[in-house]
Amino acid sequence: MRRPSRRDLVAGVAGLLVAVFLAGGLAQVRVETGVDSFLPSNDPSLAQLNQLGQSFGGDPIVVLLENPQPRALLQTNQLPGVLDLEKKLGDAPDTAAVYGPVGTLNNIAGQAQLVVAELLGRRDGLANAAKQAAQKQGASQADVDAAGARAQAEFDNRYAPTIIQAMPIGLPTLKNPRFVENVVFDSTGEVKPRWHYVIPNANSLAILVRPRAGLDQAGTQALVGNVEQAVHAAALPPGTRMTVSGVPTIVAGLGQSVDTQIPIIGAIAVAAIGLVLFLVPWTRRRRRLLPLAVTLLATGMTVAGLGWIGHPLSLGVLAFLPVLLGLGSYYPTYFAQRARSRVVFVVAAGSACSFATLALAPLAFVRDLGVTLAVGIAFAVGLGALLVRRSAEDPTVPEPRPTMTAPRTEAADRPPSLFAPLATATRRVRLGLGAGVVILALGGWALLAVMPLQTNIQDLARGLSAMDDADHVQEVIGTNG
Repeated sequence: MRRPSRRDLVAGVAGLLVAVFLAGGLAQVRVETGVDSFLPSNDPSLAQLNQLGQSFGGDPIVVLLENPQPRALLQTNQLPGVLDLEKKLGDAPDTAAVYGPVGTLNNIAGQAQLVVAELLGRRDGLANAAKQAAQKQGASQADVDAAGARAQAEFDNRYAPTIIQAMPIGLPTLKNPRFVENVVFDSTGEVKPRWHYVIPNANSLAILVRPRAGLDQAGTQALVGNVEQAVHAAALPPGTRMTVSGVPTIVAGLGQSVDTQIPIIGAIAVAAIGLVLFLVPWTRRRRRLLPLAVTLLATGMTVAGLGWIGHPLSLGVLAFLPVLLGLGSYYPTYFAQRARSRVVFVVAAGSACSFATLALAPLAFVRDLGVTLAVGIAFAVGLGALLVRRSAEDPTVPEPRPTMTAPRTEAADRPPSLFAPLATATRRVRLGLGAGVVILALGGWALLAVMPLQTNIQDLARGLSAMDDADHVQEVIGTNG
């Protein structure tokens, strides 16, 4: 049995370190598909939005309840079920605040009851003060009671008409249907405008659940799941339609879509690149997939590096990882063809620097995309130089036998060029083609200034069921949030 050489030991240790780096980094990778990555980081409006989120919570999850029967959800026997749902949503982890119609009604009733209680306490206090004053003056018990009664009568004459006018519908309580109807609806039977944010119309109720500010992707998905579970378990009238929507649900839907679709897209990209490299006879068959293997390793190390530094993967980075597979496979292929190392390094450095300039962009996902592609190219060219170039230059690897006895020249070894006909064309033809290309380029740059630019963030989620729910909620509530 041959003892491992020093080179074998170094290779084994290096392979073990790479495996640890990959496993540890990939285990710490987080995915973020929130809208913050699509907003300019230095814009004052974003700072104000974040400040608002710190005070009131993040963008709300909207729970829309609809029933075909008008006012069915506002019946006194249904209000406790809706109130219980609001309390459960408020107790959910990572919830900053809950705004609901029944909770608001209950608070109004409670405040009205406190006012009544304070007035009654004031009435009793005036009566006791009058009795004590009469007792100090030595009045009889009958006169003391009469003094207390007069004080109460004076209070009633002053405040009773006001109380009756303010509450013509009886006691302020959720069990009083006249109280709910008087507070929510106007004289024409329509919902008062100030209630539209939680009671859009007589057939629907809306509950707004604001998550805590700065909630990450995993926390957002967990909160949306808890809200959906609580809504479907609530005791609501038969026939009630329940819709859970809002920015967090779209973010959660994007995250779930990314989790399922990106691996499939990546697998398709790997298969396509692998088929091209394997089917085209550009080198020995057993070495044709080596550039793809190196690129996969480089991509994995790039993602693992983001995991180690705790930087989340944005939607832009995830969407362009297949692009990194295509770009990164160039450089190991050059090394496999025994291209000059200096030329490969220069081309790779130029590509990496061009992508790295995207780090100057104000949008977070654009910065992440540029840095990730630059780092991925660096990994690809470095691993290609270590693994592919040495393999291509290994003298122990036999060269293929020539199929022709006549010596081949360097020009014969070159593949035919697509631009070979231009080399024999006249100068006038070449100048004409060059001028045509320049005109096309200038026309493209001129049209770029007037081309329509689509910046609607909602278009990123088109095709998801969450966007259909969002459109329905916006249509019912009448606002576009």
